[in-house]
Amino acid sequence: MKSLKLFLVIVVSAFFTACTQQPTYGVVRVVDLVDGSAIANATVEISVDNPDNASAGFYICNENDMSTSRTYKTSMSGSTDKICFKLPAVLQVVVTTGNGKSGSTTLALEEGETTTVTCKVN
Repeated sequence: MKSLKLFLVIVVSAFFTACTQQPTYGVVRVVDLVDGSAIANATVEISVDNPDNASAGFYICNENDMSTSRTYKTSMSGSTDKICFKLPAVLQVVVTTGNGKSGSTTLALEEGETTTVTCKVN
């Protein structure tokens, strides 16, 4: 009887652990196309490809409303902080700097992973 209870506890624990959604993170790194140096204080806009599509959007962790666009700043290292997403998505990234340089790339998030993309600005 004890072994049956222990078995059930292990199975139930494994079931809930397997069904727990793992965080999905994205990081955008911004570098200069010419010399590869990190660009601090760049504006990073993450958005869906077609904001006119009513069902298009993404969810940020700890928020209930769907977003079609979010803006972040890079740190001194040239990267955004880790951005937590509730679900995987493929998002457009557009970067602008204070000195007029710009660039774009795609952030393809994978569930339960941290995805880092590098955007080269020119």
